[in-house]
Amino acid sequence: MVVIMDASVAIAWQLRDRPGTPYADAAVDRGGTEGMVVPDLFWHEVRSALIVAERTERIAVGMMSGHMEDIRALDIETDVDHADEAVSALAQTRLERLRRGVFGDRDSAWGDASDVGQGSGTRSG
Repeated sequence: MVVIMDASVAIAWQLRDRPGTPYADAAVDRGGTEGMVVPDLFWHEVRSALIVAERTERIAVGMMSGHMEDIRALDIETDVDHADEAVSALAQTRLERLRRGVFGDRDSAWGDASDVGQGSGTRSG
């Protein structure tokens, strides 16, 4: 089943400085095998997170483009034809995790790797 990747997972995989890194590794590994799809909003969220990471000195000045290249090097397909459906699927997954208490005290994508890719994204192209 294709993995619908969340920007916070991609950032955790790339920056490796948060507790969600093992989950992010599992998501990227699974996506590398089964395919990854993201809504077009994903790329805006990733850029925004990297800008904040640089501004807050989580990454060094000038490293944003390298991190963006690494994420773009993943085999991620951007679903522009069904962006609303993909975003809705991500929102539903996040809401279900919140209800189960997976997120704890903050809204992030850290959770059980078995949940990865349980959305209904559709590949475009």
